Amino acid sequence: MDFKCSACRAVEPASPRVWRCANCGGVLDVASRAGFAPDLIETRDPSLWRYRAMIGTPEGAAPVSMGEGLTPLVPATFAGQQVHFKLEYLAPTGAFK
Repeated sequence: MDFKCSACRAVEPASPRVWRCANCGGVLDVASRAGFAPDLIETRDPSLWRYRAMIGTPEGAAPVSMGEGLTPLVPATFAGQQVHFKLEYLAPTGAFK
């Protein structure tokens, strides 16, 4: 995975220590992303780590989790319209957005 500067378009290898472009100080974005493959979703994992194959985590990396992810969408009618409410208050700390 690489980072790409949104200002000067410089590309550099991704690193947890890199947060700004070394060339111009600009904001970095992910330059290459893993493809989405539904068959790689770990369906038994109810957390965001179920997508680990598409996130690009190193092999053998231990997940860090507080039980976040997969808060339900509940269908409802609001102001005469069919909507879905995302029940984020069910997150373990109430702080995940």
